[in-house]
Amino acid sequence: MANGGFGLGFAELERESGVTHWTWRRLAKEKLIRTISIGSRVLVPMDEVERIRREGVPRRKAGKGK
Repeated sequence: MANGGFGLGFAELERESGVTHWTWRRLAKEKLIRTISIGSRVLVPMDEVERIRREGVPRRKAGKGK
C-alpha cells in the first residue's frame, strides 16, 4: 500500500472488490462511504474499508437515480 496504510484509493478498491472506481466515486459523492483527502488523493480509510468488507458495498437509496 503506497499511501502509508491510511486507506485505499478508488482504483485499489476496484481491483479488490470488482466494483468500478466510478461506483466508488459516486458512493463517496452521495456520502454513502467515508473518504479522506491526502494531498490530491482521495482515500477510503481502512476502518471504512473493513466496514465495507463486513457489511458489503452500500446500495443507493430508492429514488436517487438520474
